[in-house]
This record gives sequence, structure tokens and C-alpha cells, in this order.
Amino acid sequence: MSAQAVGRVWERSTYSGARLVVLLAVADVVNDTYDHRFWMTVAELAKKARTSENTARSAMQAFVEDGWLEVVEGSRGRRPNEYRFTAPDVTPQ
Repeated sequence: MSAQAVGRVWERSTYSGARLVVLLAVADVVNDTYDHRFWMTVAELAKKARTSENTARSAMQAFVEDGWLEVVEGSRGRRPNEYRFTAPDVTPQ
């Protein structure tokens, strides 16, 4: 868990509703030790955020487009995409 990432979402996010909850779920699972990276299936993320898979998938696309996440490695087989949380002042120095 990254308290820093969660805090940054509360401070800087302009999202509301389901997208905010999905972004908070992402921030909750990013790992400071591993360069703020995370990998989670859409189904797992939707379950954590208590939303539909379509909503979680749409939110993830928006986060990439809006600069909150970057794709580090695309999915391979059953392995989900790997992302890095890139919110301001969260990326390790």
C-alpha cells in the first residue's frame, strides 16, 4: 500500500464518483518498493472498487490518458497490464 499515492489522489484528483473510487483502489495497491507499479486484472480492480468491470476498464483508460498511470508492460497471456502510478510528486526520485 502507498499512503503517499492515496494522499496524492485526495489532494490532486479532479475525479468524482466511480472513477475516484477506482483511482483510490489503484493508489491503495501501488507499491513504493517496486517503483509505484501495480498489476491487477480488471475483474480484481472492479471487485476492490465495488464497481463493474466496464467502469473499471473505462476508468483505467482515462487514468492513462490523463497521466495518472503509464503502461509499463502490456498484457501477455493471462498476465494483466503492468502500470506505474505517475501522479505528481509520487514517482520515486
